[in-house]
Amino acid sequence: MPYSSFILDPKGIVLGAKPRSKVEAMAEIAALAHRAYDLDAAEVLAVLNTRESLGSTGFGRGIAIPHGRLDGLAQPVVLLLRPAKPLAWQAVDELPVDFIAALLSPTTAPNQSGGAIHLKALAELSRMLRDGALLDKLRGARDSDSLYAMIEGYEQRNAA
Repeated sequence: MPYSSFILDPKGIVLGAKPRSKVEAMAEIAALAHRAYDLDAAEVLAVLNTRESLGSTGFGRGIAIPHGRLDGLAQPVVLLLRPAKPLAWQAVDELPVDFIAALLSPTTAPNQSGGAIHLKALAELSRMLRDGALLDKLRGARDSDSLYAMIEGYEQRNAA
């Protein structure tokens, strides 16, 4: 689904994932990026881990937004992982994480720096996840198709 700032493919959503740690969740996100967008899983994992080493991407309220920039992307892509059990993530509010939205952006893009595109997509994603009503619905989604439809509906209602 095209957004103003990023793409979300239904294949990039996994609910009920079984990672036992942040490390396992990051590896699962990298594998998901390979399946959904045909990205190199090892490269994705390295990019996400490099960013995480700078400071936790635990956003608060049970949300983590691991992110990074990757060569070879035409535009930002999002992957959603909802673990079956909340994970320790060293979030800013110290709460465990039960909803992970990973963002991968191009290092460069036509007519714009890769950094500007990345920041715009990150801002849009974080704004969406700060919507408490939407977040409650996403946490309650029974399957990935329902979750995808919720985000699609939200984006359509909030399109500029």
